[in-house]
Amino acid sequence: GTLFTLQVVLDEVIGNSHLLNEHWTLYRSILRSVHKSEQFNFDEKKLRTFERLLSALEVELFDGHIFQNCIKQKLPQLSNGFQNELSYAITNLLSTYDAATASSKDQEIQMASLSPVTLFIFHSLVFHVQDRKTFRQIWDLHKRIPFIQVAGPVMLPLTSFLKRSLPFSSKFVDKKMDATVVTSRQGFLQNTTHNLMKDVDTYKSQVAAWCSEVVDSSVTNASGSVQTGLEKVCGLLINGLVIAKNVSSLVTMIMNMHYTLTKPITKNSVLCCIELIQLLKTIECMFHEKEEVFAMTSSHLIQQFSLKVLNCIDTLKKKLTQDKRYSDSSLDIIASFNLIAHCMNGCCNGPRKIICKLAIEVARQGKALSSDDNMMFVNIFRRIEVITEYQSKVRAACDTSFIYWHRSIAPVYFCHVFNNPTLAFILQ
Repeated sequence: GTLFTLQVVLDEVIGNSHLLNEHWTLYRSILRSVHKSEQFNFDEKKLRTFERLLSALEVELFDGHIFQNCIKQKLPQLSNGFQNELSYAITNLLSTYDAATASSKDQEIQMASLSPVTLFIFHSLVFHVQDRKTFRQIWDLHKRIPFIQVAGPVMLPLTSFLKRSLPFSSKFVDKKMDATVVTSRQGFLQNTTHNLMKDVDTYKSQVAAWCSEVVDSSVTNASGSVQTGLEKVCGLLINGLVIAKNVSSLVTMIMNMHYTLTKPITKNSVLCCIELIQLLKTIECMFHEKEEVFAMTSSHLIQQFSLKVLNCIDTLKKKLTQDKRYSDSSLDIIASFNLIAHCMNGCCNGPRKIICKLAIEVARQGKALSSDDNMMFVNIFRRIEVITEYQSKVRAACDTSFIYWHRSIAPVYFCHVFNNPTLAFILQ
């Protein structure tokens, strides 16, 4: 699903890059004109070989069908077991992201929700399955995610992507559903813009409270408990990232939706978006100022979470080893637990985290984990991932390079500051 998502992202970025497509067309026309001119000293065979390579590159890349070419290629006969496993994965991922998108506006979650969609398209085309129920479940995501923010101003509407990727979508979609999608997008933008000033005030208070807590944070608290101090720093780190992601998602969604839907943006909305951008830079500066505290506690936090995982694994292994008659699934689950324990006893790098997630999935599918145990593992590994990659995640969450695509709003803001000299300190 992640690889399919990357292919869709490439298709959308290249397809929406009008300048790149224009230059590519001009480049191909220049090569064609070389054949008709005698002033260029070239080898005819080499030129034709080069043109064939360019034609192949155009079909594979610039036509915007990377994803379609991938899922429509001839594959060997796939087993029913693989089909059932894929169907289970799609259902599980859809339920997970359906709940996640209902409670969060994080761009990463919205982008990750594209993974089960691409898997559903692959499943439908490869096994020739027309699942109306799952199709409607994916279609209804547009009520919470009108657009998926791909890169810069490029936004992908899920409904349009479904319609052009699945030939049978016309059987499930009528004119009323299409009209509902258009109305939903406009209503979403209108409601978001209407509540923008309230959201700005809310985020201002959250950032101010978070900054004051970060300034007073230390590894040891007043009572000298290192454990409590570590938990507090971990909570502050995660809370700061969550606020930054929510602010970034809100401001980029508003600007990009106005751009995509060609709706004029009001001066008040522009000023609110600038205030949100200032909040992002405030969070980034605070992380930079307290870099020493976060760096000093990160290794201790990882050790603490690793110990929790190891203790939980020992408890679960004891339950499985009580029965002296092992089944094949029990042996697989015990092996997955041993693999997790081996990975946690060492540096928690990217490959080890991926292996741990796969091993936990084996134990979960083997029904060796209760809902509480599964939730505990998910939360712990989510925290470990945040802590080990918090610097890159802070940079990504506080990245304001998207303002380049909306630089036309800069004069509005500077005119506002010029007419209100009391705001000049903001430009420092």
